[in-house]
Amino acid sequence: MPTIDRDEVTIYYEVHGAGPAVLLSHGYGAACRMWDGQIAAFADRYRVIVWDMRGHGESADPRDPELYSQELTVGDMAAVLDACGEERAIVGGLSLGGVMSLAFNLAHPERVRALMLFDTGPGFRNPEARRQWNERAEARARDLEAKGLAESGGGAETRLGRHRSARGLARAARGMLTQQDSRLIDALPHIAVPTLVLVGSEDKHFLAAADYMAGKIPGAKKIVIPGAGHAANLDQPAAFNQAVDEFLAVLPAASSGDPETLLALNRDYIHSVQHGDVKRFGEILAEDFLCSNPDGSLVGKPAFLEQTAKPVTISGLTIEDVKVRILRDVAIIHARTSYQTAAGEQRHGRYTDVWARRGGRWLAVSAHVTR
Repeated sequence: MPTIDRDEVTIYYEVHGAGPAVLLSHGYGAACRMWDGQIAAFADRYRVIVWDMRGHGESADPRDPELYSQELTVGDMAAVLDACGEERAIVGGLSLGGVMSLAFNLAHPERVRALMLFDTGPGFRNPEARRQWNERAEARARDLEAKGLAESGGGAETRLGRHRSARGLARAARGMLTQQDSRLIDALPHIAVPTLVLVGSEDKHFLAAADYMAGKIPGAKKIVIPGAGHAANLDQPAAFNQAVDEFLAVLPAASSGDPETLLALNRDYIHSVQHGDVKRFGEILAEDFLCSNPDGSLVGKPAFLEQTAKPVTISGLTIEDVKVRILRDVAIIHARTSYQTAAGEQRHGRYTDVWARRGGRWLAVSAHVTR
């Protein structure tokens, strides 16, 4: 089965089926085998990607404790998607996998089409609550080191995992299960993709967290699975799969060509600036377009077209460091510019453009330019 090399740390993953990509991340102490029921249920319509985190399953268990962290795990998720040729995916996970899905969305919102958060939480804002959580993670690590894998305990999902070493899981507990700050819980109101929050009715430790996330994430859909504990997908697979199926069925259609389309429109925008192309701007600017000019003025579309029609005083306008972030039907483009003034001076600037998908078309709705 395929693996990727992350600076000499081997990460194991599997790809099943064809269709829109769904990346599923397992809980702490589990492995990708916990998703076998979802592979069977969805691989006929979706491209289901599952993987093993560091220290878990078939992935490597490096000895260096510094090689276990939330940031490295998020990088592993991005690398798995890259290996699968997927720019964007529906990203979901259970317990620790849900935490990592939230972290991935925070780091790479342009790569997330939708979120599915199963029996998980966003961490704690209260430092004392984080300290207590981290103490429990440390106790679990010590227990693994003292008793080994056979005595590690855990829920239904962990019994499906086979791991390389107890010490790998212990290092994962210290580096990945612990919480260092409140970034994830603070970011909940800014999540801009469709989100499913699902929890088992008997998962007492995460019922409140599910309520909180559903209340803070804009438009989130919350589902409680009767009779399910912490591993809702294993405890009540039929009800779990139905809830996920219904959520996936109503997602907006994937638009894999959006990044390329926006890059092309961005090039058109810059070309139109350099050449004073009023006609093209008339086509790609929304009627409510606003631009913040370098002199501090704010102009709407008519005034912007008027200033575009004036003779161009710069030359050699080029762009670099172009970054496109797609947040559902809104996209943000950042870029650096280089150009020559009328006096022949070489200068640089930056701009931020905001695009909105309206009626199936991307239109520029805002621009902010510095020179």
